Amino acid sequence: MPETAEKFLFSEKAYPVPIFPENCYVRNVCGLPNIEAVICKNVSGFRHISTILNKRDVETSERIYEIEMKVSELYPDEQFYFTVDWIHEDDDLSLIIRDNEVLFRKGPIYAEQRKISGNH
Repeated sequence: MPETAEKFLFSEKAYPVPIFPENCYVRNVCGLPNIEAVICKNVSGFRHISTILNKRDVETSERIYEIEMKVSELYPDEQFYFTVDWIHEDDDLSLIIRDNEVLFRKGPIYAEQRKISGNH
């Protein structure tokens, strides 16, 4: 895990400013290689956060798993369900993210693609 990600993750406890778990997670994964998008959906009391890669990348996936563990430790009262998926050649990213809150997307986000959620 990059040193800056480690510092950011642990700095959450040091400051009284509330930072949503989703923001903490995105800030740490968006700079990793091959990240196309991070989406979120609330499902049965869980925050389902899915990171979508543009290709299968074991090293990046392992780094993402480490970040997921750190975020889960920082927010012990929150219920998370994390997944890492990758886009296949015939997949359409717009269809994948359509019914989710887009937390991060490489490239443009068009208004009809972003579902804004008021529940955090």
